[in-house]
Amino acid sequence: GALAAGGPLVCQTGTHTVTVGETRRFEDMGGAVSFVLDGGRVRFNVNLRPVEERGVRISARMLQLASRVDRATPVK
Repeated sequence: GALAAGGPLVCQTGTHTVTVGETRRFEDMGGAVSFVLDGGRVRFNVNLRPVEERGVRISARMLQLASRVDRATPVK
């Protein structure tokens, strides 16, 4: 797999695909959503760059529930 080979995940996914993982490294490799443990609870972070590149829209409600949202472009 991409993680074992150390290659980017983005090259192995198609349009309208959201990748989900469970490590910070996963986000750094182009993953869209990653699960994290926070005080014994499972939460999630969203990386908007790969989401927007693949033409996927995530609801405002889901973004509000995320522990962290990495924006694709700086907020003005």
